[in-house]
Amino acid sequence: MNSIDAMETEIKYQIKDLQQSESNKVKNLGISWLFAGAGDSRIAAMVAQYASGLRFVSCHPVDIVLEPKATIGRTLCLISISGNTKVNIEAALSARRQNGKTVAITARPQSLLAESCDETIQLNYRSTGITTSGTVSFTSSMLASLSLLQPMKSLKNLAAIYAWADRKTTLMVDVIQHTNCFTILGDGISFAVAMYGTLKFNEVLGARAFAYPIEEFCHSPLFGAKRTDQIIILGKRGSNEKAHRSKNQIGFDLHRRLLKEKFTSIYVDCHDSDALASLIKSIFFLQLLVVKLARKNGLKDCYFLQSKKRNRDLLKLSSDYIYSN
Repeated sequence: MNSIDAMETEIKYQIKDLQQSESNKVKNLGISWLFAGAGDSRIAAMVAQYASGLRFVSCHPVDIVLEPKATIGRTLCLISISGNTKVNIEAALSARRQNGKTVAITARPQSLLAESCDETIQLNYRSTGITTSGTVSFTSSMLASLSLLQPMKSLKNLAAIYAWADRKTTLMVDVIQHTNCFTILGDGISFAVAMYGTLKFNEVLGARAFAYPIEEFCHSPLFGAKRTDQIIILGKRGSNEKAHRSKNQIGFDLHRRLLKEKFTSIYVDCHDSDALASLIKSIFFLQLLVVKLARKNGLKDCYFLQSKKRNRDLLKLSSDYIYSN
């Protein structure tokens, strides 16, 4: 099985595996949380921040290393699938030197990160055993983070959400012209998902990708955009006329204006009456879109795993900086 096939398989695993997500029982649930992670885990931390209504905050682990006093009076939740990311381990040690409480969310309870934290939440999900771009690992860590904020309800409509994303991406992939530059826009929690999408475009397609809040894009990035770039706007219009006149309309309005100016823009309505379902809709959409674009481009392996010497050198450079020996 190649890494693109493995990625698609693990996306499908989410239909069953995410239904089994449970609330985590960590002591002192009502405390002030500070979520941190790098790469996909950084996005999981951002999702928790937005889902908390900005009551809690997120940051990159290097921020904790530079400003360890930020952990005083907070519980630091460090998210890392491997549990072997150097900067996460350094952040945990920095927090403990401030007598801060630390929690690790990881798939490896025997990892250095888990050993460096007071408590560990172990992630359980299926894997093909083949290295690929993170999908079910990301959503599992994201849901584990969310469960610290409030009890998790059962996710019973995942098959329907997957089917929606599958249909939508099949239509979209034929519309997208060949390009090596993607811009993904979203507001609030959708901005975090947009950030996640850029990482998938980087890793799988080797494409340049950028994420912005919708209004922020119009401040400056708009003037650097080319008409050949693919712009993707994650919105939540729904069918409610009142919502159409609210903040949910801004993304669709921008989409129409961009088309008028001859930009290549796609608007994706991820609205659902349930906020968590809406979040997962947008994630499934981007995951499947990247896989289908990879197939359209004739790729069998993710860009970061391809056997070209330059790719091997970049992967070694990446691993040398990220992981602990």
